[in-house]
Parts: sequence; C-alpha cells; structure tokens
Amino acid sequence: MVKHEHIFTQLKQRIVTGELRPGQALPSQADLMRNHGVALGTVRQVLNRLQSEGWVRSYRGKGSFVRTRGPQWSSSTASSAIGLAAFGGQDVTEYDHLMAMRAVFSKANVELMVGVFSPSQADEALEWAKSMAGVMTWGQPPRQFTLRLLEENVPTILLGNMHEEDCPPQVSLVNFNLSSAVDQVSQYLSGMGHRRILFINRGGGDVGPYSRFLNQLSTLTAQAVKHRQPSAFFDELALDVGEVTRLIQYMKSANPPPTALFFEGGQRACRYLHELEKAGWSAPKRISVIGISPLQPRQIALPDLSYVELPMVELATRGSEVMLELLRDRRIVREAISPVLHWGKTCQSPDA
Repeated sequence: MVKHEHIFTQLKQRIVTGELRPGQALPSQADLMRNHGVALGTVRQVLNRLQSEGWVRSYRGKGSFVRTRGPQWSSSTASSAIGLAAFGGQDVTEYDHLMAMRAVFSKANVELMVGVFSPSQADEALEWAKSMAGVMTWGQPPRQFTLRLLEENVPTILLGNMHEEDCPPQVSLVNFNLSSAVDQVSQYLSGMGHRRILFINRGGGDVGPYSRFLNQLSTLTAQAVKHRQPSAFFDELALDVGEVTRLIQYMKSANPPPTALFFEGGQRACRYLHELEKAGWSAPKRISVIGISPLQPRQIALPDLSYVELPMVELATRGSEVMLELLRDRRIVREAISPVLHWGKTCQSPDA
C-alpha cells in the first residue's frame, strides 16, 4: 500500500471508531510528516482527500478538524431504496412500526427494503446494505457491521435500545430514553414503599441493552432505601418462557421475599400473573407486578397491567424522518424517545 493510502486509511479509521471525535483537530501537517516519514505534498494529498470525502474540514492557518456532520455520501449506490436491517432474527414485518416507516418513506417516494439477519450474518448484511441509499438498523447490530458501513460511506441510523456511548460518533441515533424509564419505575415503586424488587428478564441471563438500565435502577432503589430498611435489595432472574415453577421457588426461598416483580415484556408479565395467582401470589394484594414492553396498550392482554411502554411507532416514525434528513443535509442526529408509564391495577404499596 502506498504511503498516502496508508495514512488516509489510518486517519479515516480513527474517525470512524471515534478515536478522533467530531470537532477534534487532526494531527498537524508537521506531526504527520514526522510520524510517517513523508513529504508535505503527501500529507496535503491525504488531507485533501479526507476533506473531499466529507470526513474533515480544513481551515488555513488553523488545521484540519473532524466534521460535525457525516461524510459526503456516495450517490453511486445501486439502489435508491432505504434498507432496514433487523438483527436478532425478529420478524419486523408483523409490527406496527414497520407500517409507520413505510408511511414516512412513501410520502417522499422512497422505497423501504427489509432484511432480517442474525448477528453471525454481519458479512451478508453488509453486502446487502452496501446497495442501499441509506441503512437503518433495528435490534443490536454487530459493532463491526456499523463501522464497515461508515467505511463504505453508507448513511446509517441506529434505532432502538442503544446507548449513545456505544454508537460511533459519525452515526445518527434515535433510541429510547431508558434513564427516563428508570426514573419513572424507581419513583413509582419506591414511592409506594417497595424496597425489594426482582427484575425478570429473558432466559440466558443476558439483559443486553437493559444492563445499564438495571444498574441505574438498582442504584436508585438502594439510594431510596438507604438508612431506612437494611433488608432492601434489587435482584435479577433470567427465565425462559413458562418457567413459572422456578420463579415460585425463588420467591418462596428468598428471605425476605420480593414485594415487586419487574418483567422485561408486558405479555410475559400477563402470562405469569395467572400462574402466580394460582400459587397464592395474587397481584397486587401479595405481589406488585410491572412490565416494560414495546407493545401499545391495545396489544397488552391484561388491560389492568402496570407497565412502561417503549413507543415503537414514535421511534420508527422519527427514525425514518431523520433518515430522510440525513440524506438531504448529512446532519448527525442524536435523539431519545421517552417511554410512557401506564398506571394499571397490578401495583400497590406492600403495606396496603
């Protein structure tokens, strides 16, 4: 690889990975010459290329700086369609949020293509995505997939339960404000007097995007009960569908037992409520139950369930609008959609 190509690739990679962040100065021309042992002409060739592709902006007498907007997207893609890459194997076509996306793009006369991939299919997903005018991801895309899209100059937006610090700086992000959900749940349960909360996530023990969310909830719960109740705790239990027996065993063996159950999934909470009641743990008399779910109120099997709704349709609509804005002016956007707490009848004070 010729020297100017090597320096260009190295600097571009530092921008893509976030080592050089938007607004940050690149090494000076003198430093680049000294560090790479090249002439001034080679350095200027590299900087001119970075600027022409939209990665940096150069100012006479001041140096070159990483752009606060994305790169100049290539207009030579094989398709004018927007790709929605769904990771994790989920069938996004059955949800209302896909219809919301199509509604936004149809008004702009833009086609939406959907691809469903497992995390191990990152290479296949990349080849598919490279033919799109822009890509939105749904679920948890492999980080390398996102970085490769940036290297290929494909406009990219991440949607869903992503944390901003996990998102490369040159990628737009529209996600859920899980901190807001934490505050709502913590205030809701601790305000009722709950000091012993059990979070129940999907089997396998990997809470994925909920990890920081749970850590924050645990911290807030601990702060709320500090110096008040030594027996306070926040615990986590991973259950596969139908493992009600293990949940009952846990609750019977815990000393003291939890006073509130917090489910990942509104429908899971509904399914477990009936079994809990048969085992003598009726809600809300003996145990309070709350869920966090992407489902809308009309889709929840038990209308009286207390739960935090992750508004998927709002996320999908705004994400699609941001995609169109990104194609038009390359402005990097970071937005968070606030969850909505639905006050049902499955929670009450443990002292009631």
